[in-house]
Amino acid sequence: MTNLQQPPSSDSSLSVTRRTFSIGAALGVGAALAPVGLQTAQADDAVRVPAFPGAEGCGRWVTGGRGGSVYVVTTLADSGPGSLRDAVSASNRTVVFAVSGTIELASRLDIKGSNVTVAGQTAPGDGICIAGYPTRVAGSNVVVRYLRCRMGDVTGVEEDAMWARRTQDVVIDHCSLTWSTDEALSVYENVNVTVQWCLVAESLTMSVNHKGRHGYGGIWGGDNVTYHHNLIAHHTNRNPRFAPRADSGVDAPLLVDHRNNVIYNWGFNSSYGGESSDGINMIGNYYRPGPNTLTEVEGRIVEPVITNLGGPGDWFVDGNVVEGFPDVTADNWLGVHGDVPYIRLDAPATLSDGVETDDAAVALDRVLDGVGAILPRRDAVDARIVADVRAGRGRHINSQSEVGGWPELHSAPALLDTDGDGIPDEWEIAHGLDPFDPSDGSAVGDDGYTNLERYLNSITAIGAPNPEVRIVSPVLDSVVRLRSADPGATTALTVRAVARGQGARIAAVEVRAGDRLLGTASAPPYAVTWADAPEGTHYVTATAIDATGSATGSSAIAVHVVRGTDLGPWRSHDLGGVPIRGAAGAVGAELGADGTPRTIAVRGSGSIGGTADTCQFVYRELVGDGELVTRVDSYRKAYPELLGGLMIRRGLGPSAPSATLALTWVGNGLVSRVVTRATERAAAEWTQFPARAEEYPIAAPYWLRLRRTGTLVAGAISADGVTWHDVGTAEIALAEKAYVGLAVDGHQEANEIHNYGGLTFSETALTAGA
Repeated sequence: MTNLQQPPSSDSSLSVTRRTFSIGAALGVGAALAPVGLQTAQADDAVRVPAFPGAEGCGRWVTGGRGGSVYVVTTLADSGPGSLRDAVSASNRTVVFAVSGTIELASRLDIKGSNVTVAGQTAPGDGICIAGYPTRVAGSNVVVRYLRCRMGDVTGVEEDAMWARRTQDVVIDHCSLTWSTDEALSVYENVNVTVQWCLVAESLTMSVNHKGRHGYGGIWGGDNVTYHHNLIAHHTNRNPRFAPRADSGVDAPLLVDHRNNVIYNWGFNSSYGGESSDGINMIGNYYRPGPNTLTEVEGRIVEPVITNLGGPGDWFVDGNVVEGFPDVTADNWLGVHGDVPYIRLDAPATLSDGVETDDAAVALDRVLDGVGAILPRRDAVDARIVADVRAGRGRHINSQSEVGGWPELHSAPALLDTDGDGIPDEWEIAHGLDPFDPSDGSAVGDDGYTNLERYLNSITAIGAPNPEVRIVSPVLDSVVRLRSADPGATTALTVRAVARGQGARIAAVEVRAGDRLLGTASAPPYAVTWADAPEGTHYVTATAIDATGSATGSSAIAVHVVRGTDLGPWRSHDLGGVPIRGAAGAVGAELGADGTPRTIAVRGSGSIGGTADTCQFVYRELVGDGELVTRVDSYRKAYPELLGGLMIRRGLGPSAPSATLALTWVGNGLVSRVVTRATERAAAEWTQFPARAEEYPIAAPYWLRLRRTGTLVAGAISADGVTWHDVGTAEIALAEKAYVGLAVDGHQEANEIHNYGGLTFSETALTAGA
């Protein structure tokens, strides 16, 4: 029965441990299996078995490359013989690795072949990472396991880390999918698919995407598809978005089982979509709001929508935990938000194959323990993300460099495989096979698995559990002042960390600013001094590496190195209770025509608008009429809608009547706004030009002018300081004496993250009586 619901009102000297294996260990498989002889079962007689032990859901019966040829990846090169690209270009094969490391792609990697298994767990050493471009599953009957796809922003492409669309019979298992410039993982409009035990995290928020802020988790959907025991973390939206069909109108039924996933630190939305779905089960998932999660959506499980893609969808929502919201946990329908009708199912939608379901709280621990590319070992990036989820730390990032960039993945010598069947000689000998006979690798036994599959399923993790590490100094959002106007001025900054091994001693702690290695400490106290930290916001991290090669990265600590020099008649002042202390200072010794610094750098947090302003304000007094003109030489694109420009106000209280002419980043570029508060404590209003950035390109350097005539304030912008475009005017309750100057905020939102705006101004001139 259904009910239509209406809306409510590293160090290279460190050792690398070789891969180990033992049948079933760490994978929940039973006792060791006897070796299979050389008989090969006919297809009609084959035992139907899961893709591998532990495969569940609608893709569990995928066979991948079972019984096909073996391709050994021997190089990290983008293409050519022995490359991963060559390996996945054809069908009917199992891909194994004789090398570990990062493959830097020159273009998108398409898994073109059908009947293919990619076994990332076979890499000797730390495993495989794919960087630079996306990975696409294009073939059918495909198994992909234990890969890291960390695209990043260096190539400037707008893409997903991994995606699959309009294919069928796919299992994606234990993959780590991060640092995308669109969605991290989009798998939709497919049939018979399982995505399980994958780490889907840290899409890049303000990166190269032409839409601006676009750090999204994924678009998920299809007909008879399962998503279970995945970690979805650090995305502004689409955690995931359930999409029934393409914009082209292609009909793709939506029948989804979304179960036992962990969703952490969504931004302005968790999950949404589901138009005209045949049934979406959201069962036993664990929702943990994080530092970026907006207050208004902390208790949200999903937001059904109606669009041109379809009408009300069918939903079954039950057994989910929303941390901090016991009422929503008790009645999940309280976490179904939105202003459109949807169809409420009384029982779960039926799919072809199920999942052994955990209570949501149990799923939380199981997912954090086992998610991502944990074979051959969990690396420092995944260990950091998981540790941050446990501790409620971390934040949305704009670039992979903010969290240290791609770690070095060490390789080890590949185990000898004389006959080239994908099975090391020592395993064959230990299990009664012939290391000189390649045919025994594809032999199928009564259990339905080949010997090669048995070997693949026996591989266990190497090294000790990942260590713990934390930066203790400086603290998050520390402000360090440069007392010099020299444009090249720097300061010393010491980073201190604590680290603890989990079964092995700590061998080294590496400290980075962005993706630049500052130094390595080999003994406690772990401290590295950055001798020449320049002006700017820097993200410092520490990576602890133990004696077995296991590593963990720390949470990134934002440190703001700012100008703090004398500005003559200009005064630097934080309006209201700003979350990060603002700063202003001269850049260079050159003076303008009025004898004040020609170039001024201003950093600020808080938010201009509402009933009270919080921001950095660099001001002078203005008696009577006048105008203030400046040129914006640089604008730091740290977050959408950071305001920076000119301000006039009646007083220095945060709720004083005021007018601000500012540049701000909206969508894919800069626009201008006039923000006004007509009277004390009134709610601010604003006017924007252009409506969309692409309609009237604005790029620094750009001129701003704020003119006062009595109580009338007018704002205008100019590309050259000669020809002006009016943005807006307003009547403001100003007294004869007003305060006028430069203002910068951080577009503070209703969450725990504090952004720090930064603009550089030059040729600032105040003219009284203008």
